[in-house]
Amino acid sequence: MALVGALALVLGWFYGPLLAAVGVIGAMAAPFIIDGSSDDPSWLLAYFAMVTVIGLAIDTLRRWAWVSIISLVMGFAAGVFLVLETRTLVDPYFVIYCAVLAAAAIAIPVHKLLPDHSWVLLSLSMFARAKGDTWPEFPTRLAGGAVIAASGLILLTVLDTSRADPFWTGIIVLTGIVMALLIWARNAPALSDLEALPAAALVAIVVGGTRLWNVQVTAALEPRETCR
Repeated sequence: MALVGALALVLGWFYGPLLAAVGVIGAMAAPFIIDGSSDDPSWLLAYFAMVTVIGLAIDTLRRWAWVSIISLVMGFAAGVFLVLETRTLVDPYFVIYCAVLAAAAIAIPVHKLLPDHSWVLLSLSMFARAKGDTWPEFPTRLAGGAVIAASGLILLTVLDTSRADPFWTGIIVLTGIVMALLIWARNAPALSDLEALPAAALVAIVVGGTRLWNVQVTAALEPRETCR
């Protein structure tokens, strides 16, 4: 079924956006329809990321904007469904996956390794726009939506955890996203206010790490059996 979805993506390149969108949806849905079992399902996140990148690339070269929207929505949704089905087994990988999708949504639509989204601040152009003002360019809105989704999903995944691996992965990844928006996207003035989102999520996770700290303190205070 994944191969059928990939074939639809290839045919969509030649025959139109509808077939490309069907290919993205089919490729994303295939693992859940098959409903298999695996001791390590985290590799599916790499598969979902690949399909998302292909969908973004098709839009970039063919200018079918809604293919990018479908690719990102299905990419994030497939990752969430995988997390729900595996019950925290892939949480650390999902955190990294969200950051990868956000980076792809920033870089691929503009055809550049260093993003250069030119416009006023995205927040101002979206929420403080006067009547008759034009909307930000589509790549700018797509990048903003991806960063919002990634920051929110990482926050929800890590905020109430009692495990150290997703907690520290979230801290590292969110710090990386903030640094990337400050340094990597320094030539993209339209995105210069987006770092506030992962920064806020980072602060919330650090402050909300009480449960993890309590678990570690309790474990440290428990008497240990001595062996003779």
